[in-house]
Amino acid sequence: MKEKCPYCGEEIHSEYIFCPHCENRLKEKNYKTKNPFHSDMKDAEMKATRKGVLIKLTGMIILLIIGLAIGLMK
Repeated sequence: MKEKCPYCGEEIHSEYIFCPHCENRLKEKNYKTKNPFHSDMKDAEMKATRKGVLIKLTGMIILLIIGLAIGLMK
């Protein structure tokens, strides 16, 4: 179903959340995302998850640097 954007007047689909022409938010919509960082997790749980990911990523970078340094010594 089509309707007009209340901001720019362009014709858009009625299920759009944002207007593709003027990029204004058209309506609030309750929907679930597949991204685990945007789920219904509490703030503390999200911070803990992000911290864990950051620690693992930092460890992998350190191991990569050590591996490169050892490889360059040979």
